Amino acid sequence: MWASGRILDRDANGWLQVEDTKNTGYFVQPGFSGGPLWDEQEGAVAGMVVAADNRSGVRVAYGLPVSALEAVWPILGERAIPSNPYRGLFAFREVDAKLFFGREAFTEKLLEAVGRKTLVAVAGPSGCGKSSVVYAGLIPRLKSSTVSASQPVSAPETGGEWMIIDFRPGSRPFEALALSLLPRLEPSQSETDRLIGMNKLATALQAGDVRLPDVLERIMQKGHPAGRLLLIIDQFEELYTLCTEVEIRPPFVEALLNAAKTPGVVVLLNLRADFLGAALAYRPLTDALQDADTKMGPMNAEELQRAIAQPAALRGVSFESGLVARILEDVIDQPGALPLLEFTLTLLWDRQEQGKLAHAAYEAIGQVEGALSHYADQMYDRLNPADQELTRQVFTQLVAPGEGTRDTRRVATRAELGEGRWELVKRLADLRLVVTGQTPASEETVEVVHEALIHDWVRLRGWMEADRAFRHWQEGLRVSLQQWLDNDQDAGALLRGAPLAEAESWLAQRSGATGSQEQAYIQASIKQREAERRRERLRWLSIAGTAGLAIILIAVVTTLAATGQLNRWIYRPLRMEWVSIPAGEFLMGSLDGDPGARADEFPQHQVALSAYRIGKYEVTNRQYAQCVRAGVCRAPSTSRYLDPEYEDHPVVYINWEDANTFCQWNDSNGRLPTEAEWEMAARGTDGRTYPWGDQPPDCSRANYSDENVACTGDTRPVGSAPDGASAFGASDMAGNVWEWVADWYSESYYASSPATDPAGPEGGPFKVLRGGSWDKQEWNGRIALRVMGLPVNRNNRDGFRCARSP
Repeated sequence: MWASGRILDRDANGWLQVEDTKNTGYFVQPGFSGGPLWDEQEGAVAGMVVAADNRSGVRVAYGLPVSALEAVWPILGERAIPSNPYRGLFAFREVDAKLFFGREAFTEKLLEAVGRKTLVAVAGPSGCGKSSVVYAGLIPRLKSSTVSASQPVSAPETGGEWMIIDFRPGSRPFEALALSLLPRLEPSQSETDRLIGMNKLATALQAGDVRLPDVLERIMQKGHPAGRLLLIIDQFEELYTLCTEVEIRPPFVEALLNAAKTPGVVVLLNLRADFLGAALAYRPLTDALQDADTKMGPMNAEELQRAIAQPAALRGVSFESGLVARILEDVIDQPGALPLLEFTLTLLWDRQEQGKLAHAAYEAIGQVEGALSHYADQMYDRLNPADQELTRQVFTQLVAPGEGTRDTRRVATRAELGEGRWELVKRLADLRLVVTGQTPASEETVEVVHEALIHDWVRLRGWMEADRAFRHWQEGLRVSLQQWLDNDQDAGALLRGAPLAEAESWLAQRSGATGSQEQAYIQASIKQREAERRRERLRWLSIAGTAGLAIILIAVVTTLAATGQLNRWIYRPLRMEWVSIPAGEFLMGSLDGDPGARADEFPQHQVALSAYRIGKYEVTNRQYAQCVRAGVCRAPSTSRYLDPEYEDHPVVYINWEDANTFCQWNDSNGRLPTEAEWEMAARGTDGRTYPWGDQPPDCSRANYSDENVACTGDTRPVGSAPDGASAFGASDMAGNVWEWVADWYSESYYASSPATDPAGPEGGPFKVLRGGSWDKQEWNGRIALRVMGLPVNRNNRDGFRCARSP
């Protein structure tokens, strides 16, 4: 039986002391074993197990080192393959620094940036090695470098004075941040106390009751008073791919930006380049990144050659003549090929003969282009048919389907996948196709080992294409489910109308791939619908008054209820006020020199629009509640929309689909306005900066907030600022709530937008929101400002108004 773990030290006998690091599975057993002892850090056999500690809860074993075995059995040394210097699909770690080649120049550039700036963003395409260069390149250099006292971050002139704190945002970024801070803040805490403390600290950081700079200063005072602190947020794009609570993102980013202003602290963001646009949608981060990003591209030929040949040379292993050049030719100028290269070299290493890596072995593993897919298929083919089906179910749950972007990895929990699949997950982890871990709350998780697997395993791509519609729906359902759970399972957050019908359809088709919590949410929604139907029938029976009329009404009501038309017949749309916009032309966007203008507002261009009508006010809670009662609209994810105190406030906690559904139900010609229609209704034809003119906002014109002003700190009734109406009479087009419009978002759309009735790009991951809200800074009231949001997002700042043909 194999044993695996982390080498701690040697005892007085020269035996290796090994800690079993697995969270699950068999532990090293007491007594003599004779089995191989696998070193998790080195990825190689370190010795042979000879004993294990037999005390309860202790997971320590002892082994003879390989050197001792070689001394008594010399042929072992002759035949043993040196430990693999390549990392497969795993990122290089700090302990791998001596094996990390090819990024020396970029490491020096990054080292200089960290010494000179307080905020650094490493932006590059997926698969270019961003995490590796930070952990195996930058961190070892920081710990061994001398930094000039003239640099802006207060620090000693001696090297090695860096404290490193790192984390990934995941789905709950404040919890991940808190968990990374607590071991430094309270190093003596037990795991239980740390978990409790994590929740308290995360809540306080998110609410602003505790400032991140204060926490970091306290950490440095306690354990690092004379040094510097590097806060690394690896895979920063998870803030946009895994964190579905959009309202968390701004305070989280603000906390990081404030941390970067703390003496002695440097904040480093590792970010995939294709999510740079999402990051730049938040203006404070855009401003902060003006001089902070360090762009990382693919390796050049010389760098790749070093990454291929040097690790093997360190182990005394050589390549057959021409093989390095052949591999280099297969990967040069291929985007995202670095993880595939490293994986190929890892497989090739195990096929060496007499210290040489050969062409024949390279061909046998499928070369760079096919090695990963070939390996994954081999592992898949070894499974029985039942496990193969479970493997498909597991992997499709580990992929977040892209909307106009590439698919990305997704972290799934053990509870989500279920116990039946988790046993398979552990086997897939042993095959190094997935990686297991834990959430900040100690819940077990799993994710694909690298996104290269998503894009380069042909079988997985096929599974995703077949399941794409289901997975898109499921991810949207999970957002609604989480909002229901976060609101103490409030009935207002249950599914209704068309979304519930769609959920029932998918549940009937794919119950095996729908998690237990998801099924419980759908069943609770069905139960709520049936209860509402029963109450409606009883109400009508009480109105009937006489037995004869009651019989007739029972038949009518039963028929209407059975066809789903009863509520629609009872609850009709409430009156909506419109303003008419005549056909005409206007200048859309901003000029390059306009104060506060952003890149996605350029170029300013002439647009001609046909006549239309637009809502004078944002849609209110009272109006939207009628649609919910009719069984057409899904309820907002808070019951506040039913509170009489807020009935004239704009409805919030609705997503793009909810808004579009309402507009179509409200009027036979109803729809969301296009982005161009929204801007013309706000700007008019005289080129004003704000809906009311060019004067800066104040609370008589808009409901907004900045550093000095907070008009309400919440939404307010629509039409409360008549002085802020647009030239056409539309109210609240600056502040109160962001407004969903019909268009997909593209940063460069204005450069190719049609001159007449533009309707936006054909697709994309994000929809456009316009107008600013009650909690945003003053510049958000500018008419030209565009921001983007995922269509499934719901929060307390987003609402909408409708439009219609004249």
